Amino acid sequence: MQGDFSYSAGNCSLALNSSSHHDAEWAYAQCPDVDECGLGLHDCHKEAKCTNTQGSYNCHCRRGYVGDGKFSCVRTCYELCQNGNCSGPPDYTCRCALGWTGADCGLSCGCNNHSTCHERLGKCDLCQDWSEGEKCERCRQGSYGNATAPHGCLPCECNGHGHQDLGVCNVSNGECYCKDNTQGLNCDLCAPGYYGDPRSGGKCYYQCESRGILTNIGTSAIGSYQSYRSPWGASLEVKECLWILQPKTLQADKSLLQLDFQWQSLAMDCDENAVYIYDSLPDLTGATQQNQLLAVVCAPYSSARIIEARSSHVTVHYKQGSERRHFGFNALYSVMNCVAGSCLPPHICDAQQRCVCPAGYVGANCEIEICPSNCNAKRMQGFCDTEYGRCICSNANYAGADCGTLVQRNHLVMTELFNTQLLSESLEHLRKTIPRFGHSVNADRRGSLWMFGGYSPNHGPLNDFRQFDTKNSTWLQVTVESSTPEDRMPLGRYFHASEIYVKKQIIYIYGGIGANSQLLNDFWMFSIQNQRWSQIKIEVVPSGADYQVIIIN
Repeated sequence: MQGDFSYSAGNCSLALNSSSHHDAEWAYAQCPDVDECGLGLHDCHKEAKCTNTQGSYNCHCRRGYVGDGKFSCVRTCYELCQNGNCSGPPDYTCRCALGWTGADCGLSCGCNNHSTCHERLGKCDLCQDWSEGEKCERCRQGSYGNATAPHGCLPCECNGHGHQDLGVCNVSNGECYCKDNTQGLNCDLCAPGYYGDPRSGGKCYYQCESRGILTNIGTSAIGSYQSYRSPWGASLEVKECLWILQPKTLQADKSLLQLDFQWQSLAMDCDENAVYIYDSLPDLTGATQQNQLLAVVCAPYSSARIIEARSSHVTVHYKQGSERRHFGFNALYSVMNCVAGSCLPPHICDAQQRCVCPAGYVGANCEIEICPSNCNAKRMQGFCDTEYGRCICSNANYAGADCGTLVQRNHLVMTELFNTQLLSESLEHLRKTIPRFGHSVNADRRGSLWMFGGYSPNHGPLNDFRQFDTKNSTWLQVTVESSTPEDRMPLGRYFHASEIYVKKQIIYIYGGIGANSQLLNDFWMFSIQNQRWSQIKIEVVPSGADYQVIIIN
């Protein structure tokens, strides 16, 4: 009805159909509020709480639910999760941020937000975020910053070359303490005398020098793609490289030294030059160096990619044999020692505290199994020759490396005489001779046999010279001398012709079969006295049906 505070515009009794005007009277300035919540007139969600207001009502989701209260109330954690988040179904519990605990993640562990504390407050389980200490209050080695500050500790950015003994980097500003012949704030540059790209764990290679010595090292790298240049003249560049690599002095005689040639960067033709690796320090001017020669590396033929030694130091010798600048090599040098704790799996320490492969395995990474499958001995197909590390097939119907291949009629089976990697220590002297066929042997007046070339199942056509001393029955590998960039040597070959001119101590080599079954027609002479090759130029090349006479002055 219309009206104001004083009276109404109509009769209240008539409006209410009352016979007495005392049954109704004007008393309000407006209609009284209706309690929709109490009367059940609201449309709130079933998981929401209704709150009455003047002229209306509000809907709020109950604790443990979230939504608009009318159309949606979705289940969530009952607690607020102050420093964390809700796990969701089915548990709907608070997952606390690191360093916080309690049902609502409102209790601090007292670990500077770097550790959980499952046992009790104040006892840190395991410091994280590069922190350490009883309360995770310090930055641990390999990081820098302030563990008690909001930004915390940050890992040192040293490209994997930070010095562990010095703390990797400065704990205050993150400046790196560089090792591995690197330098710079982040060890991203090579030190003087080295080259390479040390970023992201890359290597710096010790450049070619006439007397390069690396001592007291655990790992290092050498290479010939950069040479020492004299400050007094740009043309005075070192052509002959000599590296002496010596491990840390802690029982160096029991160390296992490995020189790993980076095959993808090796660019060195065997007919021009090679890298010679010696055990200890050889006399490069005399013949005694042959007894100390461990390996010769060149492309495409090489005795091994990883060269191993057990001595106090190793010598690497290389002479730049070509003017082409892209020729050279890179190699990594590492030392494993049981006493120093650097004997890494799969290697193990034996009773003599030497770093060796487990029984039954050999190779630089212990990847080669001696007598695989035990030569199928249980099937009576073969047995293991432990000295040579090979299977001897006792059953004529079986062959192969493990005597497990059934031989069919008219099959041709080829097996190598022995593999030098599989030999026992008692046959160490045989490691200097690569098994081969199709080679040549010539005898001189001094009681020595000179073997050249041949074909190796593992290495293909060979071009090395081996000298056999008949007086003491030992093999020596011949180091070919080279004094000028023009000096060359013949390619690897087998089934070639060979003869010795005893009076002048010269061996002549002609023809043969080279790599990819190529027929060769080049002519070479090798001076035993100078240990140097020279190619002989002939005007007429011999053909299949011709007789040719070569006059030697």
